[in-house]
Amino acid sequence: MKIFLDAGHNYSGADTGAQGFGLREQDVTWEIAAQTAENLRKLGVQAELSRHNLTDCLGTDVGSSLAARAAMSDKFGADYCVSIHCNAGGGTGAETYAYKPGGEGERLARTVQGRLVSGLGLADRGVKYANFYMVRKPLAPAILVETAFIDHAADNKILGAKTSEFAAMIAAGICDYVGISWENPKEGGIQMVENVSDAVKKLHEKGIINSPDYWAQASGFVNHLGELLINCANKVS
Repeated sequence: MKIFLDAGHNYSGADTGAQGFGLREQDVTWEIAAQTAENLRKLGVQAELSRHNLTDCLGTDVGSSLAARAAMSDKFGADYCVSIHCNAGGGTGAETYAYKPGGEGERLARTVQGRLVSGLGLADRGVKYANFYMVRKPLAPAILVETAFIDHAADNKILGAKTSEFAAMIAAGICDYVGISWENPKEGGIQMVENVSDAVKKLHEKGIINSPDYWAQASGFVNHLGELLINCANKVS
């Protein structure tokens, strides 16, 4: 399982984020994304960041910054892409965006939104749909999480004090969706497979495929079949 985590905006220069009460969006999103990645890695999930360090900057303007992030997700071969942001504009609460209703993007958005609201006590602004670049352009099903309003005093206080809780709830929502136990990952979580042989064995045991020898041999001749089998096996509980 591969999860790409986009820490929204740049540390400086082009494509910086919103600000409020001494906090900068680009700093908060990096902290949350980095901790989310660490949470997922502890569970055996491959997690990649758009900004590996707090001070990283991508692109020379907004367009090239966004293009670089989507391209990184695609190059990583992400199963899911999660872009993390702080909201602004006078509201309060959390909301999560997908590109359009239906499909994996919307379903992932609902699980992450549910965890954020229940875990942090935020006002529930629901799942919404938009033509945002980071939910439209990546090849993987993608969502954009607006964690809370950086320019709202109460939300800002939560953002400043609870980055680890935001990270935990985003990771928990991802785990809920892909079928990995969040509360007790050592017992009951999916045993991730990393090779074709184990993938074929698991899919055969689950009754999803017949003739495991055929599939194992075919993976040596059909482009990307082995990767497909591994991805399918890792989505089966």
